[in-house]
Amino acid sequence: MNTQKGFTLIELIIVIVVLGILAVTAAPQFINFSSDARESTLKGLQASMKSAVELSYAKAAIDGKLAGENTVPTNSSTVVIAIANGYPKAAAIATAAGAGSDWTFAEKTAGDYAGGTNGVYVGTLASLAAAGSTATEIEATNCYITYEDNADDTGKPLPVATVSGC
Repeated sequence: MNTQKGFTLIELIIVIVVLGILAVTAAPQFINFSSDARESTLKGLQASMKSAVELSYAKAAIDGKLAGENTVPTNSSTVVIAIANGYPKAAAIATAAGAGSDWTFAEKTAGDYAGGTNGVYVGTLASLAAAGSTATEIEATNCYITYEDNADDTGKPLPVATVSGC
């Protein structure tokens, strides 16, 4: 007696179709490349801002401009960075970071450098917030960076990235 063992072609096709449907619906839930890319981009900007803080402070120290409001030149003779107590002002670093069309920045708090009030800017990817967005709208994305300058001379400003909504 000849007995067959194995699956029929129809059974194999049904299994492959079911696995294909599962893969199409489940894979995007486990692999979210766009979110990872936005988070990495924001953290890259944060690292660049930290470097800018260190470099501008070093330049200000060399030039003897560590107290009050000043400017320090960049490698380009036409570009200067506004600083407060040796560190970049929030408006200056937001302008430098937002120079391209990839970022949107907004003022959260205006700096009063005579009164000791720090300037605060928030920024996010232009794909998440349109140009002209308010600081509140940018913060609502939960994928943004905050930079608070050093008007009150309390120490080195550090940009802070919020990536919970990326």
